[in-house]
Amino acid sequence: QTRFRSRPGMPNESVPSSSEFQPTTQSELCRFLTENAVDPQNPILPVGGRTALNYGYPPAGNSAVVALTKLTRVVDYPSRDMTITVEPGIRIDDLTELLSAEGQQLPVDVSQSNRATLGGVVATNTSGPRRFGYGTLRDYVIGVTAINSQGKTFHGGGRVVKNVAGYDICKLLVGSLGTLAVITQLTLKLKPIPEAFHLLWVSLPDWNTLDAVVARLHKSEARPVVLDAYDAVAFQLLTAESRLKLATKGPSLIIGLEGSLRETEWQIEAVKSELQSLDSNVSLELKTIEGDTASRVLNAMTEFPVGSDDPLTFQASLPPSKVVEFTQLAQNFDVVIRSEEHTSEL
Repeated sequence: QTRFRSRPGMPNESVPSSSEFQPTTQSELCRFLTENAVDPQNPILPVGGRTALNYGYPPAGNSAVVALTKLTRVVDYPSRDMTITVEPGIRIDDLTELLSAEGQQLPVDVSQSNRATLGGVVATNTSGPRRFGYGTLRDYVIGVTAINSQGKTFHGGGRVVKNVAGYDICKLLVGSLGTLAVITQLTLKLKPIPEAFHLLWVSLPDWNTLDAVVARLHKSEARPVVLDAYDAVAFQLLTAESRLKLATKGPSLIIGLEGSLRETEWQIEAVKSELQSLDSNVSLELKTIEGDTASRVLNAMTEFPVGSDDPLTFQASLPPSKVVEFTQLAQNFDVVIRSEEHTSEL
């Protein structure tokens, strides 16, 4: 699956509402929802860091806003089991800091991570550049506790990775935008932080070359975790944000590779060799980006969809065979394009 984005506008941070409730415990939230189900029966709008309120349909004007930012408790963190159970109001930056102390990560890239909460990220099924290699939150939420609009608590999954009994409530709630229930607790499986993360920048002569390059990468001996393409304008925005001194007049492809230092360096060389042997008539410029610079670029790639003065933003999902055709059509209308290659998701 490939996504295209023009530079989106800032998220809508205002919520039309008649009331706002900020529970400090799951019990308080349960009582509130039970009482609301009887009277006044307002629509419920769960919110976290309020970075994605423009997702889905506009909320009703009489919505009861339930702010979950005080539900931040770490319920259980058996680091040796590579799982953690937390409440939904924890900020992504705080969760990242907690996990990194144990050499672990939730490998999902989130823009505005200093504001975004875990519950909001799960509700919107947010993902970023590393989705190509790691998948989405649907692959990492293994347990959930939630409360429905009647104030009744229910559970799905569990606190262990090998839990396959019953209907998969976790996948049902991920990406549901808070329309089915208010999530109050999440259990996540984790990944170790790799020793090294490198990026390989590939300057392409034209979009037609992209098809051949991506097709070769799908058969590569390396295992990329990032595969993003940018047109020249989008790449200029990316380099400005990440302070990367690279320029190109054509499209660019950024490939992310990680693992042990030796493994990552081997993957970089393998990809270079594979791409350079594609076609003697095609000239590709390649450059390796490492260390802090690679981290800055990844962060800029993650934040790329956020913040723009453009009046229109859209996202298109289409099969890889339509990438070039769609890109050329969009460029005829001066659309700034970023293409993310994703793994299939059922």
